[in-house]
Amino acid sequence: MQLHGDPGPQLASLFVSLSRVQIQICVDCGEEYHPGIRCDQVESKAAAGGRCAVEEAMTNAMIRSCPRATCRKKFLKESGCNKMTCPSCGSLGCYVCRAEIPANVAYKHFCQTPHCDHKRCGMCPLYADTNADDMKRIRNAAKKTARLQRKNRVLVDVDAMLKNP
Repeated sequence: MQLHGDPGPQLASLFVSLSRVQIQICVDCGEEYHPGIRCDQVESKAAAGGRCAVEEAMTNAMIRSCPRATCRKKFLKESGCNKMTCPSCGSLGCYVCRAEIPANVAYKHFCQTPHCDHKRCGMCPLYADTNADDMKRIRNAAKKTARLQRKNRVLVDVDAMLKNP
């Protein structure tokens, strides 16, 4: 292992050669060498990992999987009713409760009463404002993951992420 000092105009780096692998590390902050960028402007690997974990949780909150155990193909709903047809195997599923719907049940899985709030009937709505539901699901997933990251002393600004997706 060879250590070389490589001071830049305002930033110093530590150049480490390990056989063929070369890693440059900033002496001041310990992160990857960042010429021309102040240390306080560099996102640490821990912070980047925390942010990526929250972003992944937000994405997974939107993605649905085919309810058929032998398929599990992932897809997103773009528009239409809550009866989903898997683009891969053709099985039917409910966007709201994510259950597989038998072909002989189809639309009977959904409430047929107009203007029902679905709290009493316990059935899924055929049409619903899924965007609002998705945003709530995304926000909850992001906040839950950020809390887990906080236990590892990594702070993730979920509110900033939700404002600027």
